[in-house]
Amino acid sequence: PARPLCYHPAVTILPSHEIPRLSERKRGRLAAALKWTSLGLLAVVLFGVFGWVPYWLVGVFTTGKFQMRDKENEGLSPASFQLAYEDVSFSSSDGIALKGWWVPAPEAKGSVVLVHGLNRSRLEMVGKTKFLHDQGWNALAFDLRAHGESGGTMRTLGYLERGDVHAAVELARTR
Repeated sequence: PARPLCYHPAVTILPSHEIPRLSERKRGRLAAALKWTSLGLLAVVLFGVFGWVPYWLVGVFTTGKFQMRDKENEGLSPASFQLAYEDVSFSSSDGIALKGWWVPAPEAKGSVVLVHGLNRSRLEMVGKTKFLHDQGWNALAFDLRAHGESGGTMRTLGYLERGDVHAAVELARTR
């Protein structure tokens, strides 16, 4: 009989040469099962990291649930810089109502359309209107669809927003 290395009544530890071994066939099956289980878990993790997580993040960013607060410019308007301005409303090519500020400069050299970043608003651009006005340029700062005060519920990461920019450029050209 095998001689135990530990004499505790609930534990029997055998020397390694006396431990029963799996047959070659059972070891092969066990190795295959571990391999396929590992590959399955890897596939699930990769799907989560490269499939579901990006899908979820794009959904958060495009459906308007995420809006960055502009603490630096919160509550400001061109009037905060003693600039005369006009609240303007216009429509994108697909009918989305867009809102903005038109800041005219006397004897303007031309016009500049200011476009904010994703999950922001025209507040991000309010400080730039003062600089442009002082340099002799008209400025149009507006909110893209599903941002700030403009209409729309879906952000498309630039695909439809380009139509918003084209509409803003046309408005600036007509002024």
